[in-house]
Amino acid sequence: MLRVITQLSRGGVEAKLASLLPLLRDRGFDVSVCCIKEAGSLAGRLTNAGVPVRVCRVRSRLGPGGILALARFIKQQHTDIVHTHMYASNITGTLAARLAGARVIISNVHNVGKLRSRRQIIQDRLVSRFRDATVCVSERVKQDYLEATGLSERGVVVIYNGVDTERFRPRELWPAGKGGPVGQVRAQFGIGEDEQLVIAAGRLIPQKAPDLLLSAFAIVHESRPGSRLLVLGSGELHDSLVELSRKLGIAQSVVFAGYREDMAECLAASDVFVSSSTREGFSNVLLEALATGLPAVVTDVGGNREAVRDGQEGFLCEPRAERLAERVVQILTNAELRKEMSRNARNRAMEFGLVRMADQTAALYERLLSDNRAGAG
Repeated sequence: MLRVITQLSRGGVEAKLASLLPLLRDRGFDVSVCCIKEAGSLAGRLTNAGVPVRVCRVRSRLGPGGILALARFIKQQHTDIVHTHMYASNITGTLAARLAGARVIISNVHNVGKLRSRRQIIQDRLVSRFRDATVCVSERVKQDYLEATGLSERGVVVIYNGVDTERFRPRELWPAGKGGPVGQVRAQFGIGEDEQLVIAAGRLIPQKAPDLLLSAFAIVHESRPGSRLLVLGSGELHDSLVELSRKLGIAQSVVFAGYREDMAECLAASDVFVSSSTREGFSNVLLEALATGLPAVVTDVGGNREAVRDGQEGFLCEPRAERLAERVVQILTNAELRKEMSRNARNRAMEFGLVRMADQTAALYERLLSDNRAGAG
């Protein structure tokens, strides 16, 4: 049995797991999810896909009571593989899996700069000896993790995030017309046929620098008055961003749509994708935008340059409003460039398919199980 220990919020990591785990089940793994706080908003999606979701609440990462309770739970389920995601789950889950006698223990690192304190680094170094592998979602994340912990490369591997290229597809592969899903999205947000739509998606938190996004779009809108900005996602900065859009004079051209289940349709209704993040591991939504055939203008941080090749699928920029705006305007005003980048984006996304991610993950499980058997023998 494969047990995944994590949380199921509306973040990109959890959404990716909701797509990946059913594929692992199809590859012969008995998959289930254990949440260490609460089931979260994506539990229903996994349950409907045949992946059981259970809760074993842990109040503190190193609290003995929580670790022992989670260990009992893992052992009762006769778990062979424990794969943890995110820092808190990586610490608690690794220790519990070790106590439970799980045959294979794996942790996933999804972003750069996650180990911020000396205490976190010491904790991760101590528990790393109990893991069979640490999976990083990009080469940049791997480099950051090794630099932070001082660990050797042994057992640290890269498996890139994957994207569902059937769900996320270019506009021409959707039913055409105003009555189609894409046409309905543009109508819902009041986007005219002649208006160009810039889209950004992610949590409205400081790491994503949405204030930088708005400042950049204000410059874009001055040059392209017929442009609109669609911002998907929710978070602590929502109210201040709405106020900022008013101060910048772009409130009538910006739509704050919150969390959306129809992300694929929203992307297909757009013309350019923008990310202003100051920190990224390997962006799921960027892959989804590329799969949709959207030229991408993104800050040159984290693993972004492992997905976007500057000048081919879009542009890599320093995190300055003027630079982001310049590149967005360049794409919006050049139909031939937009067409070429759209084609490149779709082709690039096909290299990061979700099936490929599932195959690589399954191969890692099989290899570690085989190594475990050989060691035991």
